[in-house]
Amino acid sequence: MNGFHHLDEATIVSYASGTLSEGLLPIVANHVTHCAECGKSVRRAEAIGGAMLEAVPPEQLSAGTLETIIVRIELGNRLSQRQPP
Repeated sequence: MNGFHHLDEATIVSYASGTLSEGLLPIVANHVTHCAECGKSVRRAEAIGGAMLEAVPPEQLSAGTLETIIVRIELGNRLSQRQPP
């Protein structure tokens, strides 16, 4: 046994969808760079996710949605830049 393991499906899907935890991200990114089989699985998961997104019909946003999102982003940025007391 060589000690080499492939990533499980949940990890591959989380990585491909951008929801993998920050702690695991560099480890998984390194693995998929060097493991052809897992790299292929990530590309397949990305393609499936992209196809699913393209199949969803667009929805009309209500008035003020963009402005609300911008305010929330700016507020979050200000909160993350605050110094602890």
